[in-house]
This record gives sequence, structure tokens and C-alpha cells, in this order.
Amino acid sequence: MRSAAAQSPESPYGSRFLRAVGVAETDERNGADPRDLARLVTRLIDQAAVRPRYLLGPRSQTFLTRVRWLLPDRWFERLLMSHYRV
Repeated sequence: MRSAAAQSPESPYGSRFLRAVGVAETDERNGADPRDLARLVTRLIDQAAVRPRYLLGPRSQTFLTRVRWLLPDRWFERLLMSHYRV
């Protein structure tokens, strides 16, 4: 869902918003192969205990999530902003 206020020509965030949405759309188009998800589910079916969440996707997309707890908040925010080009 795109915010009408952010897309407004007067908005100081308009260009950043559109850039971030463009990056997100590209990430979605180039996301994880559905076969990877199928392999993960197949592997987990026979396990007695599973975790509540699993990361799946290209390393470039899951890297920050994996190292988030190691980084100071400011660094994490900078890396995230860099990824979304804002």
C-alpha cells in the first residue's frame, strides 16, 4: 500500500519513499525460490521440535536479520537505510 501523503509532490519524503518501494519491489521479484521453502518444510515435517521462525532467502536479504543483535542500533539503521537507498 502506497501512502498518498508520501507520494505528494510537496512531501519531503516523496523521492525517498518511491526509491524504497522500488527496492522492495525488486527484492520481492528476486526473492527466495519456492523450491527452497518446499525443501525446508519437507525437512521440518519429521522433526519432533521446530523453531517458531526460519530465515529463507538470498544471503543479501537475510544478512542484517542474522547479525542485527551484534550491531549498535545506529549501525543497523544505517545499513537498512543504505539497502533501501534512503
